[in-house]
Amino acid sequence: MKTGIEFESSGYGQSPDDVRSLPGVNIADLVQYFDDVRAASFRVVDGISDDELATVFTRRDRSITWSWILGHVLVEESQHLGQVAFIRGMIRGLGG
Repeated sequence: MKTGIEFESSGYGQSPDDVRSLPGVNIADLVQYFDDVRAASFRVVDGISDDELATVFTRRDRSITWSWILGHVLVEESQHLGQVAFIRGMIRGLGG
């Protein structure tokens, strides 16, 4: 909760009005939180073994592995970076 937002109020599965009512987050705090999570994530990924990558977790009605999770994170990040680039291009095309 370093951002001041409770996990249950993260915006996932909430309406646009619910998301708009979330508290503001200081940009410097958000960047620091990003840096902290990124560093912790690299420590975990750097320390994971091949056997651990094959560990199976049951999530809802299917099974997934650490390998799948890491691949999914990469795909999601790539998708969102592409969306940001697309929006930036639209803004620039509108005289921005």
